[in-house]
Amino acid sequence: MCLWDMKYREKERLYPFRFFPVCLIIIRNYLLSPNLILFAVINMDSYINPRDNTILLSLYTVIISFFICFPVAYYIAKIARKENKLTLVLLVIAPNMVSGFIIILSWLLFLADYGVLYFILKYLKLIEGPLHILYTRVAVTIGLVYSSTLWMFIPLYAVLESLDNSLIEAAADLGASNSRILLRIIIPYSKTAIGTGCTLTFLQALGSYIIPRFLGGKSGLMYVQLEQGGGPGHIYGSYDGGGGVYRHKNQRD
Repeated sequence: MCLWDMKYREKERLYPFRFFPVCLIIIRNYLLSPNLILFAVINMDSYINPRDNTILLSLYTVIISFFICFPVAYYIAKIARKENKLTLVLLVIAPNMVSGFIIILSWLLFLADYGVLYFILKYLKLIEGPLHILYTRVAVTIGLVYSSTLWMFIPLYAVLESLDNSLIEAAADLGASNSRILLRIIIPYSKTAIGTGCTLTFLQALGSYIIPRFLGGKSGLMYVQLEQGGGPGHIYGSYDGGGGVYRHKNQRD
């Protein structure tokens, strides 16, 4: 048995210990608190479970960010010209250099009922009435994806840049299709970067406060908002801290 196989098997033995704390959190928050899910399912129009909503929106953010960043990272690392790579990387990083409040205000103007997006779609004759994107899960997801793409892009780009082009060329010479090269060479080679990017993106979305605070209505409420100042009851509505159920008064779904 080679040294690589021994190290790989040692890592496999540690996997249960890595996921054990996560399992404890799930059991503590969900299996021991069935009323949280019960209220969210029975009366979704008036009540919402911030914990479930936080995990759901964070997963949406991870999935969308991956499908956006992976093609972009691969194009910059393997297809773009060498002299253009630095410029393209800076273009990806540049939006994250802007202040978070400016980004939020920009999305508020862009996603408003009669905002910039409304006038663009109306000019293209794609809609007739006002948009209803702001203060919904869609708006929160858009904001989270925008703010989290950097955490997904950097690990993917760093690993794909180190991928030897001769491996791809050899597979193509042997008759492998593009999809087979992607599934058998590129993705297995970058699986560590995928795991790192997904973890960082998920944690970034999980702890976000400003984006759901300004872009989300009652359907976009996230659990971290309830931990700020004893809960958002003085701003949004009332929160039953014991049952974990939040009642929203003014904003729409």
